[in-house]
Amino acid sequence: RMEAPQKGSPFYIDGKVSVADSAVVMCLRQREHSLAELSQKQIAAQANEFLHRAFGGQESIVFNSGWEVLCGQAVVVNWMRSTSEKLSTMRYAGEYKLPGGNVDKGEQ
Repeated sequence: RMEAPQKGSPFYIDGKVSVADSAVVMCLRQREHSLAELSQKQIAAQANEFLHRAFGGQESIVFNSGWEVLCGQAVVVNWMRSTSEKLSTMRYAGEYKLPGGNVDKGEQ
């Protein structure tokens, strides 16, 4: 039996929660080679504090689960708000996300 999350936990709920019907699809595939390595240099030309913390102080991270997860990537430029003088970016520009979303009326 699981215990309810305690205050201080990222899963603790303080107040009310609204829930809507939605769906998330997880597309997975097995990798031919079970190890994949991602280095800080593959992400950024220069070292920075965020990457140092995200990589736990290591130069690279080795993923050895043997699985890949298919993600979409958000559009970076908001063409509807951009002008010929100024580009406008989306709220979460370039964010990786899983396929899915809210269930619209008439959908099941």
